[in-house]
Amino acid sequence: MTIITPSSMGRRNDEIRQQGLFGPGQDSALMITPGVSALGTVAVDQLVVKLMQFDDWSVANDPHGDRDFGTLTLGDTRVFFKIDRHETDADARIITLLLPSEN
Repeated sequence: MTIITPSSMGRRNDEIRQQGLFGPGQDSALMITPGVSALGTVAVDQLVVKLMQFDDWSVANDPHGDRDFGTLTLGDTRVFFKIDRHETDADARIITLLLPSEN
């Protein structure tokens, strides 16, 4: 597996995601879809930890080095995360946790 160097956007996405710089009091937001919310508070908390620890980047899943989409697994449940730039603040991000059926 070939690992690719993150782009400047990928480095910023990593910084926000890994350091938990999202949510109340932060410039970046975490959005939870209804399907993920239905998994329960404990599951959402576990998914946030997995999101912050995610490091499974390769040419296959991150060809441009933007580090803006990934798959988390909690038990038998797969959950996607996607990271979008905020429309009015280029440094801020919107991180969304969603089930594959909600994509």
